[in-house]
Amino acid sequence: MLKQDSERSRIAAGLKIAVNLAVALLLIGVILCGVWGIGPGDFVFSLQEIVSLSAPALVVITCGILLLFCTPLLGLILSAVFLHRGGERRYIAVLAAILCLIAGLVLAML
Repeated sequence: MLKQDSERSRIAAGLKIAVNLAVALLLIGVILCGVWGIGPGDFVFSLQEIVSLSAPALVVITCGILLLFCTPLLGLILSAVFLHRGGERRYIAVLAAILCLIAGLVLAML
């Protein structure tokens, strides 16, 4: 029981770090938008602008949003690591199936 609590606290700590980092990126991006005078209408941008770093404030905000989207995925991956350490093969198989479904959905959108 103590080992499970330790693993849960590690997963929770990893997720908290990811969320805090994402929120920090969003706040930095909003501050940069205010400093550079970027308004709400300027948030329509292309992937090419993000890659070329032509609007750094929008890039920071986009990174924060992407990190927030990836946080649940991070939870699944951390859970798989700790389940593997505990020898829970059935749960690892379920998590692997979920990760494959997510990867298939992402690839289908490209």
